[in-house]
Amino acid sequence: MSVIIGTTNKNGSGSSANLTADNGYLIEGSYLSDEISIADYGDNSTGGYNTMYVAADSWHVETIKEAKVEGSYESITVDNIIDVTITNQSDFDVSNIEVFNAKRGNIDTSGSDSSDSIFIGVESNSISWSNMFTINTGEGDDDLTMVDFGGSKWTEFNIDMGAGDDVVDIESLGLSCYSNQERHINGGDGVDTLYTNGDSRLDIEGFEVIAGLNSEALIVDGDLLENNGSSKGLVLTGVDIQFASDLEYTVEDIEVSQAAYLNDLHYDFDDFSQVIVTVDGEEYSLLVDDPDYAYVA
Repeated sequence: MSVIIGTTNKNGSGSSANLTADNGYLIEGSYLSDEISIADYGDNSTGGYNTMYVAADSWHVETIKEAKVEGSYESITVDNIIDVTITNQSDFDVSNIEVFNAKRGNIDTSGSDSSDSIFIGVESNSISWSNMFTINTGEGDDDLTMVDFGGSKWTEFNIDMGAGDDVVDIESLGLSCYSNQERHINGGDGVDTLYTNGDSRLDIEGFEVIAGLNSEALIVDGDLLENNGSSKGLVLTGVDIQFASDLEYTVEDIEVSQAAYLNDLHYDFDDFSQVIVTVDGEEYSLLVDDPDYAYVA
């Protein structure tokens, strides 16, 4: 278990993932300076969990723009580091990872089947250099939340939640701002829920529930229908549904099995209707609580 800090990215081509003991500073145990605090509590923290804390004194410290954490921790906190790589295999059934004020990073917890809770507070100062987050949580019932700490409109991500009943919340992330910006999320196997921010460039697959907290717009097109949903239908709740112009739809009664499915998901089936959507001759079921859906203008 270790932490390596440094700055390898001097021209836009480096990455915290490339940090080594040769090109960075290998920290074993705890370390304190005017620029950074690192505390490795081992299993002496509350509950006997292995805990790691890494925090730069300020954002954009010239010699410490990157941090790489590897180990078997149950709790990891990284703050004020521009570029963060975390590879973690919790020995317990759970792990908690918090990353604050990061512009880009790599987080991989797929080495164990723990249920992981990951929070990322995104901060970016420009479109230049990389704004990419790559996240792989593997098996387990995992939660991922990404929020805007500033400049998240430039943020890109490629997320694979793996098997398990996962929840992804990007509701407060800034909307994408350029045409080829990558924002891909794969919910994986299981009953997965996405809390969307209404971003029209969002590329999603493997989700059974798509939800909004503030009636975010959701364009329903062939790709969304083909890549998401379950045998009972795709649940859409709290979103402003807008159908692509090439779709046809009819409204039907909720079936008994669909009502039971909604109850299992802790929704009141009386609030939902079933919408049968046809695209290229294929039919898809939507379970929706938006009575005012319409075609995209």
